[in-house]
This record gives sequence, structure tokens and C-alpha cells, in this order.
Amino acid sequence: MYIFILAQAITVASAAEPTAPNADGFGVLAPPTADAPKPAPSSREGAPQEQAVTAFQVRGTAPGNQVRLDTTVAPFYNPKTTAGSVETVSMLSASLRLARPFAIQARFGVVHVDPISSGTAASGITNATIGGQFGTRFARYFRAAASFGVGLPVGSGAGNSPNPDVAAAMKSASLARACMDNTMFSQNDMGFPVGADLAFVKGRFTAQMELNLIPSVRVQGSAKTPDASKLNFTGALFAGWFVVPERLSVGAELKNQAFVSTPVAVQKDASQRDNLSASGGVRVYLPVTPTVQMRPGISYGAGLYGPIADAHYQMVQVDLPVTF
Repeated sequence: MYIFILAQAITVASAAEPTAPNADGFGVLAPPTADAPKPAPSSREGAPQEQAVTAFQVRGTAPGNQVRLDTTVAPFYNPKTTAGSVETVSMLSASLRLARPFAIQARFGVVHVDPISSGTAASGITNATIGGQFGTRFARYFRAAASFGVGLPVGSGAGNSPNPDVAAAMKSASLARACMDNTMFSQNDMGFPVGADLAFVKGRFTAQMELNLIPSVRVQGSAKTPDASKLNFTGALFAGWFVVPERLSVGAELKNQAFVSTPVAVQKDASQRDNLSASGGVRVYLPVTPTVQMRPGISYGAGLYGPIADAHYQMVQVDLPVTF
């Protein structure tokens, strides 16, 4: 289904009259990341490439230097008790390019939940992830990337006797992030996410597909985490358009998470296997210096299927990447 939708988007874009390419090349890649401008491509790279529209949770496809802070505020309610809450998740990520096709990256975050109708407020820190990403482009309009990482189980709410409110906050934080960052919130597990991206960038239009497999193993908290190992899948489609070339864009994402293995929670309740959500938003591109650019954006998303829809998550993401 993802491949079919992406193919249709590319077909429509290819039929349009292309705009003149600008001098932007590859940009920054951190999960998620933006394609940042660079002065001019080398002779090996051929003609200059159009600037890609920066997505919200979908990764970019080029290594570079970036610092990114994005915060999601997500009201939801417990479908069993109808108790309402607001989950806030802030992620700080950084990427450093070591060579043109490769960058190292790291990410860390904090979570907080506030009760609306009942419950207890709670806060905690997420796991930390470190990894790297290779990026390249081929033909004139296509870009590809491969990523890998390790999730370090340093998050709050871990072990056999966690604070129950903190543990619940971490679980709801995963849903608030559209279940795309599960490694960050599995505090008893060490995760090893690997992924691939394929993007089509032509004129003002960007279309992208992302696929990830996330094996994980339990390293602590066996009394609270019954699964010794799990295999998770996440995937996403993104489409974006520059309303004003290189200055203002709109974009939309469709995101899916599904367990490839069958953990105990899914054995008990089959509805826990997968989640589907969609989001859309706007972004502006603000050059600070010839080599530094800020790209603030805001998006709104909601659950379409699975626990994320059952709890009526409404996700507002405020995102600030700075590329240099």
C-alpha cells in the first residue's frame, strides 16, 4: 500500500513542468531530520538539486550538521475510565557529519503528563539513542538513506518496582509520538532500530517513504516486561510542497506501527498489535547566515486506528531544526 501511494505521488509530480533547480544540495539528517542547503555540488554530483521539503517525523535523506528541538503536546483520555490527560514529549536531537555520505546522531527527551479529569501528574526522561546514517542520491530526482541505532535503557519508570504513574506516562508518551519512537520509551529494553528511506524531490514537490525494523531485547524489569525480546515495525509516507519556493512549505504524513512478533500484550488483546495515524502542517525556512538556517514548523495529527485512535490522541507538534 505504501509503495502504491508513493508511486502515484511520483507519477503526478513527474507530469508537472519542473521549476529551475536551485543551488541547494543535501542537508542534515537526524531522526527525524531536514535536508539542509549547501553552497554547490561537486562535479561528481552533477547538476544542483532542488531543496527537499522538511518533514516532521519522517527522516531526511542526507547527512549533515543539525540541532533539533521538537515538542509534542497530546490530549487524550483512557477509553476504560474516560479520565483525560495531556501528554507532553520534548525531544532534543543532534547530527554531526563526519563525511559527505555519513553522519552520527543522538537523541534524548523528557516527558510529562498532566491529568485533566483525574489521575496524578508525572514526569520522566526517555531512553537515549545513538547511531548513524548513510545518505546518497541517484538519477536526478531520487535520494536514499539507510540508518541504524542503539537505544540505551536509561529512561524513567524502569525495573521491577517502577513508579506506576511514571511508567504510565512513558507508555502514553509512545502513543503521543505516533508510536514512531518506541525505542525511546521501552525503558526495560535495549533496541536496535534499522531503517531505510527513499525520497523523490522534483521542483517544489517532495515524496518520501520510510521503513524501519526494531528488534529489542529485555535487559531489566522482567517482572514488568514479560517479553524477553520483541520485533517491531514502523513505516511512514510523506508528501510536501513548497507554497513559496525555499521559504514556506506544507506537508502531510501517514504513519503506521505494528508488532511483527506477538508480545504478551498482543496475545491478551489483539487490538494492541498496530497503530495508524496521520498528520499535516506548515513550515517556514529562515536563513540566519549563508550556512545556517532555522526551519520552524507546526503540525497537527490524530490517531486513525488502534490504541492511538481508541484513546483519541490529538497531537500538536512544534518543531525547530537548525541546520549549519
